[in-house]
Amino acid sequence: IEEQTVIVEGWLTKLGFKSAKWQRRWFSLDCSARKISYFRMPKGCNAGPGVASASASASASASAPAAAAAPPDLATTTSSSSSSSGGKKGPKKKGSIGLCRGTACVALRHGDPLPLGSLHGAGAARAAAASATVPSDTCFAVRLPHDQRTYCLRAESAQEMRRWMISIECAVNSSEHL
Repeated sequence: IEEQTVIVEGWLTKLGFKSAKWQRRWFSLDCSARKISYFRMPKGCNAGPGVASASASASASASAPAAAAAPPDLATTTSSSSSSSGGKKGPKKKGSIGLCRGTACVALRHGDPLPLGSLHGAGAARAAAASATVPSDTCFAVRLPHDQRTYCLRAESAQEMRRWMISIECAVNSSEHL
C-alpha cells in the first residue's frame, strides 16, 4: 500500500464538465502524488454528501508533516490509498485532477462568465443558453495546461477557498516534483 500525503480535504462543490450542474463532493489533495481526488462522500460516511462523519472530520483536522511546504495553518494528515476502491462501505471515487507544472489556480468573481474549458458538449450548450455565470465569490478554477480543461470549484467560505488555492499551489510547486 502506497502512502499518501493529504494536506487538505473537505467538501467542495464542483461544476460538472458535461452536465453543467453543481455537485457537492468530498475532495482530497494528495501532495506527494500531485493529485486531487474527489468522492461522493468521505471514508466512513454513509449519510451522503450533506453530512460528514466524525471520522472524516477528525481526519481533516489531524496533523502530520506534509511533503510540500504548506502554510502552517493548513490541516495535514497521512492515509493509505485503499480508500478509493469504492463499494458500499467505502467512498466512491468520482474522479481525480492530476496537477502538473503549469497548472493555474485562480479565484473567480461572482457574476463573471464561467471560464472557457469548464464545460463540454450538452453541458456547454445548456450553460450558454442560461448565460452561465460564477454563482459566488467562493469559486475558484483549476486550469490544466495539458488538456485545456478547467475545473470550477466552489468552497463553503472565502477562508476555505484560500486554503484550497494555497494548498494546490504548494502541491504544483513542490520542489520534489520539479
